[in-house]
Amino acid sequence: MTDTMRDSEFLDFNTGIVKIDPMLLVRLSPPVSFEQKVRLFHCRVDVWTLGVAVEILKQIESSERTSIWSHAAYGLLAIGFSYFEMIGKTLNPKSSGKSGSGEDFNWGFVTCIRSLNLNQAATKIKKCLSSRNSAIESAMACIILLIQSESL
Repeated sequence: MTDTMRDSEFLDFNTGIVKIDPMLLVRLSPPVSFEQKVRLFHCRVDVWTLGVAVEILKQIESSERTSIWSHAAYGLLAIGFSYFEMIGKTLNPKSSGKSGSGEDFNWGFVTCIRSLNLNQAATKIKKCLSSRNSAIESAMACIILLIQSESL
């Protein structure tokens, strides 16, 4: 993976080193205020979701075609899709819990895509599509662009 990932208070996305463990953060400072709850949410997303997605992508990119890692893109997409649904559940004022997961996903996806630098995203996605990469790998590139984005 050649791109440098965004900075995080909780995780070094480039090395995979956890700076602040979400479980330790809860024990040391149980969230009481809204700001503390948002910080814990951010920590959990970075460490438990986006950090794992980056590490899976690194394994996919460095694997041989016969390795199980060459088939891990579907798992990476599942992680990415759960991220969008989680953001949507938080932002969608009409979120109805389990029965509204599709609508929540749409809210989260559209919100995240709007926050990207679309010119930069279009260039990177075109590059993925013009190389030997599959549609799955192009979708993964979109997820990685979101991880790299400073505005999330």
